[in-house]
Formats: sequence, C-alpha cells, structure tokens
Amino acid sequence: MKSFLKSALNKIYQGLILWNNPFYNYGIPNADYSVNGQSVRLNKINLEFDRQQGVSLIQGYPYALRIQEALDGSFSLSNGNVFLEIKNLKFQINSAEELFIIYEVFIEEVYRYCCLRDTVFIDIGMNSGISTLYYARDPLVKKVYSFELFQPTFLLGMQNLNLNEPYAQKVNAFNYGLSNKEFTTTLDYSLSRKGRMGLKGLPDDEHFTDTRKEVVSVKDISVIFKNILAESGNMDVVVKMDCEGEEYNLIESLSQSGLLGKLTILIIEWHYVRPAEIEDHLKKFDFHVFSQTLPSLDSGMIYASKRQRSQ
Repeated sequence: MKSFLKSALNKIYQGLILWNNPFYNYGIPNADYSVNGQSVRLNKINLEFDRQQGVSLIQGYPYALRIQEALDGSFSLSNGNVFLEIKNLKFQINSAEELFIIYEVFIEEVYRYCCLRDTVFIDIGMNSGISTLYYARDPLVKKVYSFELFQPTFLLGMQNLNLNEPYAQKVNAFNYGLSNKEFTTTLDYSLSRKGRMGLKGLPDDEHFTDTRKEVVSVKDISVIFKNILAESGNMDVVVKMDCEGEEYNLIESLSQSGLLGKLTILIIEWHYVRPAEIEDHLKKFDFHVFSQTLPSLDSGMIYASKRQRSQ
C-alpha cells in the first residue's frame, strides 16, 4: 500500500512539474524560454522558432547550451532548418542526437589525435559528417575517406559537406558499409536515432517510433583498405570506427589480411561484447593499446597507436 501511494504521489508531482514547465524533461528551466502560440524562444541561445522546426534544439537543449558556451557556437534558422556554426564549420542540425555527437567530438574530443605529419583519415561510420569534418579541417590531414551504411544518413552527411566546401574537397564519401565480405541486405532504420544502428540492427535497449526498412550495400574492408593504403604512400593512416558492433569483424579481417599493421592510429568505439579479441589482434601487430569501458558497461573506447607502419 505504501509503495502504491508513493508511486501515485510521484506521478502527481511529475504532472505538476510538467504542467508548470512542459520542457522540464529536456532540462530547460522556466527562465530559459518563453512561448508565444506555436513559437518558442530559447533566451540563452537567442533564437525563436516554430516548436516543430526547432524540436532538435528543445530536445538537445543542454548540449546546445554547452556547445554555445564552450565553442562560441552560433545557432540560426533558414528555410525552417536549424544550423550551427563552430570553428569555421557549419552544420545542419536534424536531431538532438547530432548535438550530442558534436558535443562528444568537439568538446570532449573523443577522436582527437594531434597529427605529426601528412595524414589520411578513414571514417567508418560517417553519420552526418561531424567527425569527417572535425578531421578535414586539420591542415595535416590531406585525404579523408568516409563510409556510411544508410542512404538517408549519408545524404545528411553530404549536406554538411556541401556547407563546408573548402574542407569537403579533401573528402571521398561512400554510401556503403564495411565488413569482412561483400553483400546486400535490408535493415531497420530510424532517422531520429541514426547513430544507434548498424549491421547488427536496432539496439534492444531502446524504443523506436520511426522505424522503416532500408536496403544497404556492404563491401569487403580488406579490398577497400588495400586500395586506400596504396594511394596513401608514406602518409600516416588514422582510422576511426563507430559501427555499432561490426568492429569485431573489421579488425579480424584486417588482422588476417595483414593490413592492420599498415595503420598508424585506430580509434574504436566497441559495443556489446568486451573487446579482448580486438585488443589481442592489435597487440599482435605491435600496437600500444589503451582501452576504456564506458559507464553503460556495454560499450567503450580503444585507442591504439603504432608509430612505425609495416612497409
């Protein structure tokens, strides 16, 4: 009885909070916004917009605020779309998830590597082009190869590349995924959570309301990397992998082909299975391996460094 009463009182309390502030669950204090009909003004971001058009800013408000404060970010509206300008880059913001990724890449700098000489960057899991452009703006990065499995996400990435033409000239972007073999398949896709899916499908720990089917093409990573390495000459090769579980097949394939030893730096986000197998492959090719488990316990980061590439 006490448990039932406590639950009922909590629901009433939450209802009163939301009645007083409909944006409470998005971390927006009352003083930070004003409403005029369907228009919402976010005072600290200094932007007014239609509630539907600005849903990404409402749902991602804490990250938008940190981006503005830490990076001197500037948000704007054009033709009903939200745009962000930071560090001589411009991004179209399509979802709250993208604000989180920008926060992760540009503030936490989870993919940061200080290049020492001319470098090739390979982005496996391009998403909307955020990490691709993060690296492309480095003068020492001469070429970028980016791979995105899902066409709707790939097209959003191309929009962002087109907004940043000087850096986009370095980028070769491909609308297919990478694995240990070549094939075509059909997968569930969610535009609102496009960073949470890959060849393993949608994660079981989330509820998706906007899923649809997408046909995707996949190519053999060893064939693709062999060509990239032939074009890279003596440049350093930095690889970022964020492919929602497929990283195990990718690293095993590169290990078996011997191509793993020809890479300089790997930055890998692992998922679902503890990464001992990946670490063993990297150590076999004389990489220094730094491995981290994130608080969720089902994902983490691996940073692997090898100053001398095998010739």
